[in-house]
Amino acid sequence: MRTRAARNHEAIGINRSQYKTDLRYARSRSCRILTCLPSTVQIVRDCYGAYESGDRRVLEEHLSDNFIFYSPADVGIDRKKYFERCWPNAELLVGFAFKRLIEVGDEIIATYESTKTDGHRFRNTEVLTFRGEDMQGRGIFRLGPPVKGRNIVD
Repeated sequence: MRTRAARNHEAIGINRSQYKTDLRYARSRSCRILTCLPSTVQIVRDCYGAYESGDRRVLEEHLSDNFIFYSPADVGIDRKKYFERCWPNAELLVGFAFKRLIEVGDEIIATYESTKTDGHRFRNTEVLTFRGEDMQGRGIFRLGPPVKGRNIVD
């Protein structure tokens, strides 16, 4: 099953090889429209923002059907299990402060500090793998306490 984003882009004539470009002209029947596609970095920001806002639809739109998640506690779980195990954490999180967002090919390396509703903070570094606008995988590679005084992004 394709994501909603993929179906929408196909409907207006954008093929998957064009997803990396932010601005594209596409033909839709007899009219020409300007389509603004979000960058992969913006999709990552939006997906973490979904945890802040509680808007699960954002993740559902961008996680592919064959999405795989890796963490020390969850080794290679699929999309369905990810939503069962990880999405309930949205109620425990207040926000994310990105320390690093680096795009390398089809991957984003994200380091963030997150604040929980009880005031505790933690830091993770993740690698998120994309195919177009669809997140194929997400892996947490480093867990640890926040590092004071460094802010690479924002």
